[in-house]
Amino acid sequence: MEKFILFSVIKDDNLRNVIIGAIVSVVTIIMILILFVVYILTAPIALLNELVTNPEMLATILSFKSEYQYLIAGSGGIYGWPLSEEYPIDESDPTNLFGTRVHPIYGDVRFHSGVDIQAPNGSECYAIGNGTVIQTGDSGGWGYIVELDLGKNSRGQTITCKYCHLTPGSINVKIGDPVKRGQVLALTGCTGNTQGGHIHFEMKEDGEYCDPLKYISIGGGNYGDLDLFYHCVEAEAGGEPYEGKIAVAQCIIYSSQRKGVSLDDAITAQGQYSCVSDGRIYDVSPSAESIKAADEALAGKRVLEEGTEYFINYKTAEISWWHQTLKLTGTIGNHTFYKSW
Repeated sequence: MEKFILFSVIKDDNLRNVIIGAIVSVVTIIMILILFVVYILTAPIALLNELVTNPEMLATILSFKSEYQYLIAGSGGIYGWPLSEEYPIDESDPTNLFGTRVHPIYGDVRFHSGVDIQAPNGSECYAIGNGTVIQTGDSGGWGYIVELDLGKNSRGQTITCKYCHLTPGSINVKIGDPVKRGQVLALTGCTGNTQGGHIHFEMKEDGEYCDPLKYISIGGGNYGDLDLFYHCVEAEAGGEPYEGKIAVAQCIIYSSQRKGVSLDDAITAQGQYSCVSDGRIYDVSPSAESIKAADEALAGKRVLEEGTEYFINYKTAEISWWHQTLKLTGTIGNHTFYKSW
């Protein structure tokens, strides 16, 4: 009997230990799951806090967004479209895109240095931005071409673009001519190695091929010539805190978007900015900080309420009754900023 009782006690102890072990295991698993859920919920908050408190990380992300903004749906490129906007690129056909492809004529795999945009022969080709003509004429396999130097981008790279397969005799510019965005350069054709009905359009950064869709889009972002934009930010806010420079750039961008015009047109509109009317915009040299602030604004950074469009330097100009009818959105340095109600 004693042995049976002892065996029963031992058996009960073992069963209790198994049950306790199972309970501990279940509780441990539940705690791990709870901690995992807490981590999943709090990690984005921690990352956002890091972005807010770490300016270097924020600047890196904004720089990446600015450089690869063309990959974001609806973001638009810096320059305009090389043809009428009724002729978009067919991105569903990979042979139209930049990079390695099967050649539509020869059937072998080779590098495609630009993009192909379909349009009827005789369609007008437009300058995608302000620049200078650096090459025209017959170019062998590319047929008749026009090549433009568009100046430097925000990273100091020289940007060029080339229109290919043009109609002979339609080219109405020559080497050395300055061109303005939207100016008709030539007509599409079927010269060179082509099946007709399109232009081959390519761009380079410091002589290296790059994807044109990085820079161009239908609507073109309405950015125009960024050089004038940089000058305006410098002239209006060169001595202001960094956030003040971003705020001024933000105002110019919103004004351009609201009016549906290029940055150039928004800046040079009569009576819009004092730096234009008094000529200061043409006398300054944009600092690296002003260019960086302007680029961050283009990439989407905002320091004031969206829609802020108007600003005035209250140290040099009187705040008028008109400004007082607007909604004050902030004061940075010597500038006050407003938006329409």
